[in-house]
Amino acid sequence: MTFSFGPGGEHSTTYLGVGKTPTIEHLKQLAIKHDIKDYDKIIAHNIEILANLHYYFKISNVSNNVYKLVLDTLRFKK
Repeated sequence: MTFSFGPGGEHSTTYLGVGKTPTIEHLKQLAIKHDIKDYDKIIAHNIEILANLHYYFKISNVSNNVYKLVLDTLRFKK
């Protein structure tokens, strides 16, 4: 899973047919569909990373403009 800023705010790939506003529930359904073990732990880990996104961007020298773009895009998808 990766951040994707596609045309019109759509992801370059879809999650069970949803490209613009995939939710955690979509990820869970996708994991179940593909028999991914411990998907709840994987999702929780990604939520933890997102909570510390500014830190990871800072140590990776990602610009504040890109950080803001990513944050604004992800903000409504909790």
